[in-house]
Amino acid sequence: MSDELSRESAPVRTEIEGVSTYSVLMKSGHENQYLRPEALTIRMQEKLLEKVSKFPEPSDDAFSTIVVDCSAFHFGNFTAEDCRMVVFGRTQEPYYQEYWDGKPVKGILNPGYHRRGAKEFKERVTAVIFIPEKKVEILDKAFLVLNVSRPVSHLQAFWSKLRAMPVFRQLKYVPPAQ
Repeated sequence: MSDELSRESAPVRTEIEGVSTYSVLMKSGHENQYLRPEALTIRMQEKLLEKVSKFPEPSDDAFSTIVVDCSAFHFGNFTAEDCRMVVFGRTQEPYYQEYWDGKPVKGILNPGYHRRGAKEFKERVTAVIFIPEKKVEILDKAFLVLNVSRPVSHLQAFWSKLRAMPVFRQLKYVPPAQ
């Protein structure tokens, strides 16, 4: 969560001892750009791209995967559509499509997305695992998004290795929007 959003949503003391309340209005087109839901999507993209330089050059036997804690994203309401927005820039359900200044937010794998690190992300990262809740069975509700820019044979080899490990069998695959 950005510093601006943290400040805006800080608890406020009430007249009842020991009780605090908090609220924040997030909406598209908000005059404070940090309080737009789309700002969270763009920030997550930036954070994912920061990690790319740490990954090795692409090879058939290197499966570079990023695991993301999304428990605070949209105040704990992270969904498969959020995965699609961050990575593909297109949702399955048009209602959830995000816009910034009237233009659709582009996903990292969108051919027109050219931010620093995007090219390396497309070449090096095999998959992203989004963790929407922190709990003991952390992967039970996790989403897996494969980097469709990588060769199909590489993705199939990755999927075979991943499914062989019982801890990853509960991952929910999120395909690109059709």
